[in-house]
Amino acid sequence: MRKKLPESAYRPLKPGEVFEPIMSPKETYREATLFSIIPGIFFTIIFTFALMFLSFKLGLGISADVPVAIIGLGMATTMRRTNALGEVVVMFSMPYTASGIMVTGTFLLPTFVILGMHINYIDVFFTIILGGFLGMIIGIIYRDYFCNKMHGILPFPGSFGTAEMLVAAEGGSAKVLIISGIIGFCYDLITQCIGLWNEVFSTSSFKWGNALMVNDKMNLQLDVSAAFLGVGYFTGLRYSSVIAAGGILGSFVLTPLIAIIVAPGHSPQFIAMTTGKIYSGYIKTIGVGALVTAGIISLLTMLGVIRGAIGDVFKQLIRPSGLGESKIRTERDLSPKTLGYGIIIVLIATALFIFFRIADHNILYTLVAMVIIIVFTIAFSIIASLALAYTSNEPVSGMTILMLLVAALAFIAIKVPEHNIALLTLMVACIVITMLGQAGYVVGLFKEAQLLGSTPKTLQIWGLVSIVISAPIIIAGFLLLDKAFGFVGTAHPLAAPQANAFASVLTPFISGQPAPWILYGIGAAITIVMFMVNVPIIPFAMGLYLPISLVIPFFVGGVVSWFVGSRSKDAQINAARKSRGVVIASGLIAGGALAGCATAVLAVIGINPMNSAFISNWQNTNASQILGLVALICLIMFVVTYASKAKVTREIFNKPKRKLTREDINKAFDIEAEGFEIID
Repeated sequence: MRKKLPESAYRPLKPGEVFEPIMSPKETYREATLFSIIPGIFFTIIFTFALMFLSFKLGLGISADVPVAIIGLGMATTMRRTNALGEVVVMFSMPYTASGIMVTGTFLLPTFVILGMHINYIDVFFTIILGGFLGMIIGIIYRDYFCNKMHGILPFPGSFGTAEMLVAAEGGSAKVLIISGIIGFCYDLITQCIGLWNEVFSTSSFKWGNALMVNDKMNLQLDVSAAFLGVGYFTGLRYSSVIAAGGILGSFVLTPLIAIIVAPGHSPQFIAMTTGKIYSGYIKTIGVGALVTAGIISLLTMLGVIRGAIGDVFKQLIRPSGLGESKIRTERDLSPKTLGYGIIIVLIATALFIFFRIADHNILYTLVAMVIIIVFTIAFSIIASLALAYTSNEPVSGMTILMLLVAALAFIAIKVPEHNIALLTLMVACIVITMLGQAGYVVGLFKEAQLLGSTPKTLQIWGLVSIVISAPIIIAGFLLLDKAFGFVGTAHPLAAPQANAFASVLTPFISGQPAPWILYGIGAAITIVMFMVNVPIIPFAMGLYLPISLVIPFFVGGVVSWFVGSRSKDAQINAARKSRGVVIASGLIAGGALAGCATAVLAVIGINPMNSAFISNWQNTNASQILGLVALICLIMFVVTYASKAKVTREIFNKPKRKLTREDINKAFDIEAEGFEIID
């Protein structure tokens, strides 16, 4: 097999030209075998638990394809298993698929707890299955349009990043991943469980910083977790800067302004309110308004593309030329009849589920709920797929908030009792959010399959299996983390940013109190201004919404990514170093997330050193925060030093003697956010 993707992978095909992937469509390869399925199921369980913890803290859903792909390559190399690329794709496709539906557990389930509502986990299980199946079917229908008809037009940075990594098949990648994973695990276990240093550094630990916080309401905070540093590395300098800009606006502009009271005839005075209370009482609500507006603007700007995509998809349903049992192995899907029956069965099952389990046997409530599900499924699945195809980032938060507002207003209009509005809205949202998370991820997976030459039908079948496997794991993971840390009223609750945003949106509807429209309007105005000056509004709004302690790690990781990939005058060396850094960041993310799960398990069984009087007192000292900053600096030095040991493969630019072109250099640097799909 070739050691690089063909040149035709990056451009539209010429009339009559056929794309030739890495694995030839004319040959048969091992794909769904014991070597791929058993580890695939194992990694689905492990990474679902681990990435849920990371999502609860950071507010982002991270995909598991890169670390599992690297581990799979290492396993194949160790076992001397030749031509194992097809098996590795199936192996990582299962936890990757689970990452798409994980948003239900991480974004919505904590909302029930925050609102003080009872959760029926059997009902949640069915919403995950129904939404996951619906998303998978829609993704299969979209495959021909997004992967074939838009070939070379849509960039798919995440899909290309993973495919290029697999094709290069660097023998040392698995070793690098394991070493960095162990370091990330130990570092975050020391941080979160043992408490050797404080997890959050604050400038208030210094005298000048404390004076700045008290007198001017400005306080810079930084979470020193290894996993967050890795996520920032993947995000890249450009988008991490945008996210940080939103956080800086909230903490260093809006917070002091909100704290100022100007009495007639007097100079401005700062009110006696902490920066934390200003954030929770005002800034977070402004961020919700910014997120909603960003979601609406994103929808409006994509209307033309959505219209064309929907038209093509409906033509495909009527005359399914690209679906089914194609003679070409790489174009085989589940049959159109299977997909058609699948949609009908899922929609009927959804209607029955809502009627009997949620809508109190009310036909009107059920019909309105089904209209909301169908309309938002059509619109959001296209947006999710396009967003992932362009940026590797699904803006689930903004779309969900928009859906929650529309659904709540619709249920109020048809006189749904106040005590049922939140339940009906959230359960409908569970189905829609699972669908859109799954649809976008599946399209990205199918693009990887197209580039590598995997059989789509194989991935589709085992993707459905992984949905069934991961649904109870998601619920179990939520129960474990809720018991260990909690989301409200505990000493160290998980942040769950999305869930808190969703709860703040629904609270006025279920309490009968007026919504904070002025604060929503301020957030909307900020987003509109950012849109007018061509700033990416989704990451900016997310930065404005998230606490500053979670925003700054993005920027730090982005700076590290830029530094690693720009120190040398040789573009090939920079590209090799940054690529190795991607593997290191994968290890930090995986190891850090697993450390969070290990901490939760230890807490549940009663082992929690953080609860001891000595550690608790130490955590409250300024020295523990400063030590945390020192630990983070040491971790950054490790990333930079270890990434700098990357060996240069001169074949990266075809012929070594050819003079480097601007396109070559751009390609070497254009790897920000490659290989990781993100849901925010």
